[in-house]
Amino acid sequence: MTKFHKTLLSVFLLVLTGCEQNIPPPLPQKLILGIAQQPTSVLVYVAAEQKFFEKYGLDVELKSYPSDKRALDEGLFANQADIISTTELPIALAASLHPELRIVASSVTANDINHICARRDASINKSTDLLGKKIATQANSAMHYFVRQFLLEQGITELDVSMIFMKIEELIPAIVAGRVQAISVREPQISQCQQQLGDKSIIFSVKGLYEQHDLLVTSTEFATQYPRRIHALLQAMLDAENYTKAHPTETIDILARGLGITPEIAATMWSQFSFRIELPQALLLTLEDEVRWGIEINTIDGDVPDFMPLFLSEPLHAIAPERVTLIP
Repeated sequence: MTKFHKTLLSVFLLVLTGCEQNIPPPLPQKLILGIAQQPTSVLVYVAAEQKFFEKYGLDVELKSYPSDKRALDEGLFANQADIISTTELPIALAASLHPELRIVASSVTANDINHICARRDASINKSTDLLGKKIATQANSAMHYFVRQFLLEQGITELDVSMIFMKIEELIPAIVAGRVQAISVREPQISQCQQQLGDKSIIFSVKGLYEQHDLLVTSTEFATQYPRRIHALLQAMLDAENYTKAHPTETIDILARGLGITPEIAATMWSQFSFRIELPQALLLTLEDEVRWGIEINTIDGDVPDFMPLFLSEPLHAIAPERVTLIP
């Protein structure tokens, strides 16, 4: 190669390198993620704080809602969120009327998240003392389903108590003011109830009574238009799962900050969580059981729907096929 050709090649390589350096990186993909302010949103808190969303090219805006049902109603259904993190109960009850819902994955399963906070000065010292009392919760929510299961465990039906339904932010003021004698809640409301009532409060729960799933849920329209964003979200959540398992102490601190509770209180919930991004057969069975309950309490008309079309299994199957165990 002549000196001229070597010089020409060097100039060409410099120009090519300069062009590559001037190519801007791809713009982050916008995603509005609605989350319920509750313990089972823990993996979303982790992914946000550890910047796993950014790692996979997502520009995530988190929108927080007081409850899972509100995340569904005021977030996804109101077109204020692209995807939501919610427990399975609101999805089960909404499925018949909203066939456009798509379940992307389950992220967390948890036992013993829900509790009854009651007033001792209302002559409530044991769980059976709830008989005939006014109990408040949010209607058609995981907390509502839990209190029904809890009462049945004590030999009490909803007809044996005065069940009152309120927005979740109204529950603490109601029990503090004495308008109700007990509420069915989870953190951070449990801590708030104890803090405001002090020695007048008593907490009830039953270990293993109700295992709930936290789901990532979107619409058919969003899933069709933006499959890459769903793929990136799942990758970020898988990273969050791995981080959580490797760094429990740091995760407890993240959860405490997310809920506005102390790390000590967050630590008491740690053994109740199972972290796994998946689409399991157990979730399908839970959804069907909860619809039967909805029919029983006249919240739902008709029969148990076919949930299989609601599962958007392709994105997770493409990343980790062993985590999709649904049987049609």
